[in-house]
Amino acid sequence: MVLSKLRLRISISFFALLCFGLFLSLNDVNAVTYSTQIENSSKIYPYVVSLWESTDEGETWSQLCSGVLIKPDLVLTAAHCSRAMSENSNQLAAQVGSDELGPLPDSPNWFEVSATWWSPRYSTKSFANDVGLVALKSKVDSEIAKPLALPNSLQILSVQNLKKFLLLGWGIDQNGDYPTVLQGTTLQNEQSAAIKLWKAK
Repeated sequence: MVLSKLRLRISISFFALLCFGLFLSLNDVNAVTYSTQIENSSKIYPYVVSLWESTDEGETWSQLCSGVLIKPDLVLTAAHCSRAMSENSNQLAAQVGSDELGPLPDSPNWFEVSATWWSPRYSTKSFANDVGLVALKSKVDSEIAKPLALPNSLQILSVQNLKKFLLLGWGIDQNGDYPTVLQGTTLQNEQSAAIKLWKAK
């Protein structure tokens, strides 16, 4: 099964990034500040996906989270996102390969969600194992977006030695605003600090 085969590789390869996310959550950081607008994001980062939910049968939509297309019909996201999508919404969708943030249900970039999954080891208290998957009802055409390949074993090891990470998304900024164009910013690797902070709690 696709989901079970991906679980271990996803958990290992994103360990450093998840530790950084834990560091942020423990320090009450509410925004990513002073990001840069990504022009032509559909060409540069077409695999970055916005995830949407509707609680009124598709009359109105709210953007909930971001994710990464890792298979033509599978999106990698956080467990707190996939779980919230599953519990709070009656319709779910993903927008793939768009320069402008939707919602655009009639667009070829709009894909309905068929299922969600989150790690059974995910903790709502510590945010440990914050890994989730979102399955799409149809496959994304390669002309819209090609999936981002999962890392091999050597690449997984190299992730742990990286000093900086590129963060992409549409999250709230330093002014409390939500952008309509994909944003990017560089973050320092805070894995060591996150581990020390967690052990001190």
